[in-house]
Amino acid sequence: MVRNDPTPAYARIADELRERIRSGALKPGESLEPLREAAKQFGVNLHTVRHAYTELQREGLVEMRRRTGTRVRRSARDEDALGGFIEQVTTEARRRFGLDPAALARQIETGVDAAASRPEVTVLECSASQVDDLAAQLETRFHVRAHARRLDDVDLLPDGPIVATFFHYNEIRRRWPEQLGEVRFVTIAPDPGLAGTLGAGGAGGGRRTVRVCEFDEPTAGAVRADLHAILPTARFRLEPTLICHATDALAGRGRTKILFAPRVWDTLTVDERADPRAVELRYVFDPTELRAIATDLGWNPAPSHC
Repeated sequence: MVRNDPTPAYARIADELRERIRSGALKPGESLEPLREAAKQFGVNLHTVRHAYTELQREGLVEMRRRTGTRVRRSARDEDALGGFIEQVTTEARRRFGLDPAALARQIETGVDAAASRPEVTVLECSASQVDDLAAQLETRFHVRAHARRLDDVDLLPDGPIVATFFHYNEIRRRWPEQLGEVRFVTIAPDPGLAGTLGAGGAGGGRRTVRVCEFDEPTAGAVRADLHAILPTARFRLEPTLICHATDALAGRGRTKILFAPRVWDTLTVDERADPRAVELRYVFDPTELRAIATDLGWNPAPSHC
């Protein structure tokens, strides 16, 4: 999306999706990205994406369903084909299992409810992109529904299990001392795959220079300390860079990789994130600590991790 465009963000997103639907890039019955993934892709918050999807629904281009998400509406011919398929299924259910349509519907409803009955957990973090990613990590590993919440957007801690990072222990203790015992704190560390993303070394096999961008010196120092565990000094030379605006880091030309800490990455536009020099510093949960919490709370592994 174009920076400084006076058109509201939700309208620009709706325009892009509208064009993709009309061109056939998004086909009838195809699902749009879930709100969280779409928000991350467009670099906006969930409410902006929901507003865009609602506009498309009002125009009759999509259907929004609580359980199945948002899908492109089918044409009349597709609806006829779907009706024929449903008739075939109900006929087969009656012939093979003695189920009338009402009984079949109850069986389907029971199966959907079972699939949807996942324990809920809230994930707290200060960075929008990071908290979305951490919530996604939980849902990928365990059969849970994880709600991502930025600390700045929370007045009262929600009911139910809460997972936060040790980095925010003091802030949470200060703001909610009575509820501190309800929060499970987990260690996070830079994604070990970051070294591969940055590349093995610079020209001639020397050390690769990486600029590490942050807004303040204490946080920059903490980030640099985190990175030393996965970016050895024999292969990488880290240059901490304090900036006022994320855009400043991408000014000018050059080929040096620029590593953006989570809260700085949040401020980049979609186009800036696409810059080949820009790399997101992604943090991941400590798997051992996460398994301990899952065992304590009775979480089951996600189907892909069984």
